[in-house]
Amino acid sequence: MSDPTRPDAALADLPTISPYTVVRLNEAQFYLAPATIGEHVAAGLRTLLRESDRGPVLILGTLWLLARRRLSSGAQAPSVIRPARSHRRRVRVWPDHPAAS
Repeated sequence: MSDPTRPDAALADLPTISPYTVVRLNEAQFYLAPATIGEHVAAGLRTLLRESDRGPVLILGTLWLLARRRLSSGAQAPSVIRPARSHRRRVRVWPDHPAAS
């Protein structure tokens, strides 16, 4: 049996994600940057956000600045980064809020 790559594992798990789930993509460039499969992961994430019966879900990803620059420029930018911006929301947690500790 082979060990799946990060994008392969994400693609396999995306259809099984149920409501009230947090999807954490640590160093998201490893999921989004591989040319063809990264596009499939991005499309799967967009589908997850659009399908109202599968939400609410939270997709949380970390991304190094250099990786963000690479993903948001060049051929990958339109299909991977730009569509995701329409779903992006900024949430501020105040220091005295229970979730801040």
